[in-house]
Amino acid sequence: MDLIKGEYIAHIRRSDKCRQTVTEHNDGVARRSGAMFGLENLASFSGRYHDIGKNTMSYYNYINDAADGKPVVRGSVLHSIYGACFADHLAKDTDLFSKLAAEMIRVSIMSHHGLRNSLTKDGTSTFSRAAERISDSYKQVEYIVYEIYGERVILEEFAQAFFGNVEFFHN
Repeated sequence: MDLIKGEYIAHIRRSDKCRQTVTEHNDGVARRSGAMFGLENLASFSGRYHDIGKNTMSYYNYINDAADGKPVVRGSVLHSIYGACFADHLAKDTDLFSKLAAEMIRVSIMSHHGLRNSLTKDGTSTFSRAAERISDSYKQVEYIVYEIYGERVILEEFAQAFFGNVEFFHN
């Protein structure tokens, strides 16, 4: 296995096969997302955790196969829902602001990945269905994210995602 610095790969540039780790990619998106729409902390959190689902061997094999020119089906390896689930797990059931922040983060991450419909035609939550599809591998991805950033940093960033933007909601 040739993981970069022990990390999974987010992107491989076709021209020179330069690899970008998931952490490098997500941290870059978090920095660039910071000033969007006056919700800097929400956007930054969404950016940092939007592609955490790429921290799996199935995505690692997929991205390497694609870079090697092997036939792959774009979107065949589900990675997009992990970040939305991560925010959902951080929200406190008793705290309105954390639940609202988690919902906004979920919508931004899922929309970024093209999952814009919140409900299916029969009224089922698309988030719930997608979360069920990753239930076997979610804990592994969550463990990796906590190893990379640490619990204190993650909890502080999530708290800032909603408390740091409270004044926005009062205007």
